[in-house]
Amino acid sequence: MQRRAEKKTPQETTLVESEEAVFDLLESLLQEVDEKQPTKVETAVESKQEQQTDQQVELLVEPEADVQPELQTEQQTDNVKIFEQLPLEMQERLILQATEELKIKNSLPEWVEHTIPCLLVDVEGVEVAVPLILLSGISTWDQETMPMPTQPDWHLGVIEYRDENVVIVDTARLIMPEKITQSADERRENHASHFLRVGQNLALSCNAIIETISLKQDEVRWRITRKARPWAVGILIERLSVLLDTEELLKEINTK
Repeated sequence: MQRRAEKKTPQETTLVESEEAVFDLLESLLQEVDEKQPTKVETAVESKQEQQTDQQVELLVEPEADVQPELQTEQQTDNVKIFEQLPLEMQERLILQATEELKIKNSLPEWVEHTIPCLLVDVEGVEVAVPLILLSGISTWDQETMPMPTQPDWHLGVIEYRDENVVIVDTARLIMPEKITQSADERRENHASHFLRVGQNLALSCNAIIETISLKQDEVRWRITRKARPWAVGILIERLSVLLDTEELLKEINTK
């Protein structure tokens, strides 16, 4: 006897739609990164000997700071000779790699350093990394908000925080608008558990504080061009988390 398919409850349907929205966000960001991001060094180098040659060529691009000018010039000359002896195909690959790496370096926000301390938070099922340097406060959301009339849906109201009035921003509605179907009143009533103070009088809502981590630049797949979603500067390679630039998100808020 053929078994009849079970009908999903409204709650199950909403959960599936939410998971699909999260997947779509990450998939679109990863696709943008894959289209723009250069391949790793190993795709251009196929043997240990070639890897050693790569290291010698890199000295031409980034010489050691403490090397004397005369030795530095001599070293660069030697590296140019080594580079010119490489097969033409490898020269082209290395030039392309260096060009793409320079594009990434020039596209990074000013706050990016060699190591980036970040706070990992949950925003409606999406793990988001927020650089600590961009935060001015972290708190539990344990008080009622005062709704303000004629405000956009992402505006969840005002609370008092450290003797100041702070606007709570619906982070999920800003970064994943297709996922949020509830009204602002419903989102306000069943609000997130924490908020992150950013800017002068704004705070981003989040569902949970996960942990703090320290990122290195090569642990992020950077988005070179960010015409769409400029606040998403990259994806954490190991965790598939979104690296959030709150300064860009604030710019987007100011245009809404």
